[in-house]
Amino acid sequence: MLSLLYEIFILPIEIIYRAIYLGSVQLTGNYGLSILVLSAVSAVAFIPLGRLAVGMQAGEKKVQQIMAPQIARIRSESRGAERQRRINRLYRRYAYHPLLAIRSAFGVALQIPFLTGAYYMILSLDQLRGQSFLCIADLSQPDGLLWGVNFLPVLMTVVNIIATFTTPGLSRKDRLQAVLIAFFFLLLLYGAASALLIFWTMNNVFFLLQNLRLPVKLPRFRKPVFVQGAMSTASVSLLRSVYGLSCAGLAALLFLYVPFQTYASDPAFFASGPLDVLLGMVRYLSLTFFIVFVLWLWFPARGKTIPAFVAFWALCLAFVNVFVLTGDFGALDGTRFLDEARIGRPMRLFADALLPV
Repeated sequence: MLSLLYEIFILPIEIIYRAIYLGSVQLTGNYGLSILVLSAVSAVAFIPLGRLAVGMQAGEKKVQQIMAPQIARIRSESRGAERQRRINRLYRRYAYHPLLAIRSAFGVALQIPFLTGAYYMILSLDQLRGQSFLCIADLSQPDGLLWGVNFLPVLMTVVNIIATFTTPGLSRKDRLQAVLIAFFFLLLLYGAASALLIFWTMNNVFFLLQNLRLPVKLPRFRKPVFVQGAMSTASVSLLRSVYGLSCAGLAALLFLYVPFQTYASDPAFFASGPLDVLLGMVRYLSLTFFIVFVLWLWFPARGKTIPAFVAFWALCLAFVNVFVLTGDFGALDGTRFLDEARIGRPMRLFADALLPV
């Protein structure tokens, strides 16, 4: 079960981080500088998810503020079963359930997969061993800069606390919780690799700069306002449905139907069974859904037509290519199709070229 959760929630982020990091290493030639690049890319990509978390927290706080005086009155006027019935009736009126209170912790919970993905990515990179950066001798080991005491975890905690007290709109309770979480991360990551601490500290530095409104700012996002002439809520909902269903259909074709068809062409060639093939595709399904979800959040309300159209067009393209203009290339022989030459025939290329039209 834990392996499946890792495949769904952690591995896709780890794959993305590894691709960005190794690509940055190829460009910069410096493993430490590439950590900063990865952190910057991660912070910018996290903006729409952070906006979503802030919206959920604000919604939870608003509902709590509206219901608080009514619940206080109910508790003062009734007891026992009558009190519980009235409170349940109040919850139904606002379409609320006590379990929805976990939305207030969604921002913290959202950071855990990203931190865990970065941890496993850095842990699996043998190239980091012995790589120095500035005054850090080995990025794969704790820094030990303060006469054997690790400095980077302390710096990370200080940045987290400052970012907490400069974030507007937080209540005293929210700030206390954030400070406790900062010290929890200090204990958790004190012995972690320097590369991981640089990555996570710089993530928080970017958000601190945004809070302080310094010249180095991340893009700011605002909730869409449906004014006269703007796209209606119903239109956005329709586009969301088209986008979601198209992406789900495309992912099912690419990562379920096609792999199983390949498996069915010669089951004896594969050492694993069909269930193992399905589990092997879980990471790619999860990665696809994560990417398309973040992309959807990045587009403003007026621009939702673009990803919806592209996703629907891609689904139609894949559907025709898989089911209409398909060809029999024969069973697998080793790692190649028996009639692999048919894939590159001129008529096949011509048919593929006609699909966009």
